[in-house]
Amino acid sequence: VTAMVIPPTRATRATVDSMIDGGRKPGPRPRAIQGTMIAVSVPQSVVYHVGGVTLPYDNPRKVYLNFRNNVATLVKHLPWPRLVLTLVIRCMLDMMAAVNFMTQGKLNNALAVVKGYLHVIGWFPGLLRKRKALHRRIREMAVGPANMTGWLNVSILAQYYLMARRTFSAITDSAHVGQSEIRDHQQ
Repeated sequence: VTAMVIPPTRATRATVDSMIDGGRKPGPRPRAIQGTMIAVSVPQSVVYHVGGVTLPYDNPRKVYLNFRNNVATLVKHLPWPRLVLTLVIRCMLDMMAAVNFMTQGKLNNALAVVKGYLHVIGWFPGLLRKRKALHRRIREMAVGPANMTGWLNVSILAQYYLMARRTFSAITDSAHVGQSEIRDHQQ
């Protein structure tokens, strides 16, 4: 079984709606419907590979891509009040990570962190346009209020390093996003 993610056009929404409403026929089955994409599984498919090509853990290119893509994702998806605070904290923590790389003699990894941030700064106008289009599309395609279930109101890093919570289940005992942030996300 493999999964594919497809844009929710009227035709794909109608297909998914008919599969959900009953009368299921063998074929793609919906797994999740989000504002911008529909994920379905295709049981008849055959997978000819397992996993993908990955860079080694300590590779500067991987460090760069991880930092760049994580910050870009935050910019595109977080509600404004949460975004500002998260970016300030995230930037401080990431610069601490860069200093840590330097103390370990991994100058290329430290530079990769800085390079990732510089890339995001260059992308910022485009990220804001994507953010606006994404949020508009989510509002247009929404089938109900924003569902923030699963968002944690805590720092996973703080929980791990300061509170010594070493498993995800120990961390998820923390409070989730409040109603005010759900309203902010819908705007």
